[in-house]
Amino acid sequence: MFLQTWPPTGDGNPTNGISLDFRAFSHRKQGEHDMFVKGGRPDYAFRGDYRLRAALGAIRPLRRLAEGLTASSASLRRHQALTQMAQASPSQFPRLFELVRECSMRLDIPVPSLFIESSPVVNAYTIATDDRAPFVVLSAGCADTMSEDELLFVLGHECGHVHNLHGVYNLMAVLAGEAALLPAASLFAVFASLLSLIRQGMSLGIAAWSRAAEITCDRAGAVCARDPNSPGTALAKLVAPLRTGRFGAVNPDDLVRQARRAAHSVLRLEEAWHSHPVVGKRIIAVESFLRSDVFAARRPDIAPNGPRIAIDRVDAEVEAMLQTAYKL
Repeated sequence: MFLQTWPPTGDGNPTNGISLDFRAFSHRKQGEHDMFVKGGRPDYAFRGDYRLRAALGAIRPLRRLAEGLTASSASLRRHQALTQMAQASPSQFPRLFELVRECSMRLDIPVPSLFIESSPVVNAYTIATDDRAPFVVLSAGCADTMSEDELLFVLGHECGHVHNLHGVYNLMAVLAGEAALLPAASLFAVFASLLSLIRQGMSLGIAAWSRAAEITCDRAGAVCARDPNSPGTALAKLVAPLRTGRFGAVNPDDLVRQARRAAHSVLRLEEAWHSHPVVGKRIIAVESFLRSDVFAARRPDIAPNGPRIAIDRVDAEVEAMLQTAYKL
């Protein structure tokens, strides 16, 4: 820590208690960085995420198309956010601003801009490209429904997209599922046509990566939360975001049991087109991560008691769970 003594001694100058040794600071930060980086990636990143992203990146025409589509769409969406939403700041929604700032500090990334969208739907998403400042959009419904710690998980999840450089492919997955969001102007007509081809020929690959990326970002959200129970309750509220307690609360354990029952149906193959894993599976995956050695190293203050599971084993179990849905 910088603060060595307080109150200050000697002549009363408060700066006397502050270390100005930049080299020591730099070494400390580098040590923290090296501790939480594995193979050039955040240590918590799901291996299915970066393996599939590498496979998509190897398809050079797809990569170029993705960059063109996302650059155009990101500019439009930033303009829409600036003109149609309220940006969190120290003077506007200051508590939400502090929450996203806390998440960015926890993950050691620049603080993304945070906009509040006037929507009752419980939702949040990140817009970013490789060369543009990222921003997070949080719906009013999400802010009203979630507790503060659940919002740390949600905002941490979105910051995870930034931390893992999901930018181009993350927005590509959104566009593949929401083609209507592309501008109708003739300038984008070619992109719209190409997107239609992608949706038919490449959507399964993009969807598979997107599901894996969501596992990575759920882990980022868990790292940012203050309570290890918050990831499960936040994910559960995505299914049934009731704002009143008079009907009781949605139960993460029940959603897991529902997901296990659905796994025996042939109709589970329909999940292959989903951009997000079934919520019950996301709860299973994040709870496995909470017992991992990586989570214990990052959050020793809140890690559950008990034996630690190697992150490679956690990844293998989660990969098997996600793949089982698409095999007969």
